[in-house]
Amino acid sequence: MRRKKTQQTKSNLKIALGFFIVVFFFILVALTFRFVSFLKTSVFDGAHSLNVLIHKDGSFTSVVSFSPDAQTLSMLDVSGNVDENSLGKTLGIPIDGEIKLLSINDISPIREEQDLEKVLGDYMFKFDGLFLNLTILDIGKLWFYTKNVSPALVNVKNINLSKPDAGKELVIDKLMSDLFNDKSISDEKVSIQIINATGVSGLGNRLARLLSNIGGNVVAVDTSDNVLSISEISYFGDRSYTLQRLVKILGYKETKKEDSGISDIVIKIGKDSISSNIF
Repeated sequence: MRRKKTQQTKSNLKIALGFFIVVFFFILVALTFRFVSFLKTSVFDGAHSLNVLIHKDGSFTSVVSFSPDAQTLSMLDVSGNVDENSLGKTLGIPIDGEIKLLSINDISPIREEQDLEKVLGDYMFKFDGLFLNLTILDIGKLWFYTKNVSPALVNVKNINLSKPDAGKELVIDKLMSDLFNDKSISDEKVSIQIINATGVSGLGNRLARLLSNIGGNVVAVDTSDNVLSISEISYFGDRSYTLQRLVKILGYKETKKEDSGISDIVIKIGKDSISSNIF
């Protein structure tokens, strides 16, 4: 009788163990999928430029360019008439992510990499802030990059948007192209044609300004007689880094074209971009 009970107990233990192994396996698979999904949402790949807006209400506004391909760190202190919601459009640069600091951090403004390191560190360890388009993994990678960048390759500038300078946009663009040039885009030299198909003048030149400021090779800005409802981007050849960067910035649907025409990439601006805060 005891032998039967012992055998029954062992059998039950094997069933229980098998059940727990199966459950553990499915939990592990689920966690793996979630981790892979989490990695895919990361926007900083550790190899190319990323522009981040860091600000604290009533205290400071800064835009930082982390550029592993050039091994540089550029920081722009912005003062004056600042609207964070359209700052990228005003400066003519893409903003890839945003950190809004709350009450813990007292840095004002960011003037060197030690300040930036403290801001990122406070965010990671004290949760001092809100963010857009960035994950905690991104913050960690940006913090690690900041800690290891050479001080000799840190460029800090400031700009006052309230000063009524003559030719102000030209002055801004010169500063932006110095600070926010994307080395990988500049090196590829992929030709870009912009076609304004909105029926609203000026949008093509505004987009050309942004692309030129980050090193884009804009070869033509044209106006279409036909109005396009949905913006699009087409390309010839391989999916270059330049193409992928433009798709991320603009969010346009991409298609492959059969011939090169006058450029490798053609961007058609449609009516859906008339009120864009990007350019």
